[in-house]
This record gives sequence, C-alpha cells and structure tokens, in this order.
Amino acid sequence: MNVACIDRFAFWFAYHLSNFQFAWNWDDWSSCLSMDPLHPKPKFVRETLIKCMRLSYHQRIVDLIPESFKALMPDYPEPQNKYNLKEGSTLPGAEVANNVCELLKKRCTLEELSAAIDEVNNQDFGDGLFYDNFRIIF
Repeated sequence: MNVACIDRFAFWFAYHLSNFQFAWNWDDWSSCLSMDPLHPKPKFVRETLIKCMRLSYHQRIVDLIPESFKALMPDYPEPQNKYNLKEGSTLPGAEVANNVCELLKKRCTLEELSAAIDEVNNQDFGDGLFYDNFRIIF
C-alpha cells in the first residue's frame, strides 16, 4: 500500500476513534505487540495513537488504551526552549529571553514588558553576529 494512503487511513481512523470516545476493541490488535516494531501493524497503531493525541491530549489517550499498548504510545510532548537557562543554554540573549518569559508568567504590565524588550534592543550580543542589528519592535 502507498505510504500516503497509509498515513491518510491512520488519520481517518484516529478521527473515527475520536468521534466514538476512542472506544475500540484493542484485543483485536494485540497481535501487533509481539511483532517487530518496524513491522507495518505496530507502526500503524503507533501512528494512529500519535494522531489520536493531536485530536485529544496525551493523558487521555494514555488512560484509555490498555496497559499492554502503552509501549506503542509516544512520549509526552514537551516544548523545546533553546534559550532555557535551566538546561545550560549559552546562546546570546538567553538571559533576556528568560527574563521576558518570567515577566509574562507573572502577568506583568505593558510598561514592564516594554522595558525588558528595550533592554534587548540596547544590548550588544557579540562579535559580528547577526544579533548586532537585531531589534524587537513592540
């Protein structure tokens, strides 16, 4: 079967499951658990679970599928922030980006946010990097 057709079928099947509260006889598909992970059946179930997650949320899908299928469930999706100082980022502007994020989490006023962004505009980011001409317009 064509790869595009398999992808469309997985999306349609996930949409079908979402319309029926993700109720399905998962025992009919339990044979794919003993197969090689690269076999088409486990790949189809994994792709369907990924697409189900897009139509709902991760924890709901984890709660609805049987325990034996949790091995096929994708990892919890977490945002990737390359400027996160907690992860040891050394990128230019990481400290300022974290300050702006903290201000937004605290629901700061417009003046406080404007002052933090002006700090970025007045900061020198290094030797000849394209950040030298970087300005935020607010």
